[in-house]
Amino acid sequence: MNQKRFASIKQFQVEDFISDKEFIHWVRNPDDQVLSDFWKTFQLFFPQKIPEMELAKELIQKEQTEDQLDETEIDKLWESICKTINKK
Repeated sequence: MNQKRFASIKQFQVEDFISDKEFIHWVRNPDDQVLSDFWKTFQLFFPQKIPEMELAKELIQKEQTEDQLDETEIDKLWESICKTINKK
């Protein structure tokens, strides 16, 4: 199962990670051992995806702790997303 899931996830961009239910659950519940093992293994096989995953985690955590971002924060996050995407 992991191989099939990995094949689709390796194509993920930041926006895909932040809309993936399993990824969101893992970010919000880091003690879930099954999901933690899955995502750590994914990172070992696809280390090039770590920056996008980290940015997605940051966005999810930010959303969880704050109701709304101010304009400056939105601009900074958008700039960071664009830089990550343009590195490819």
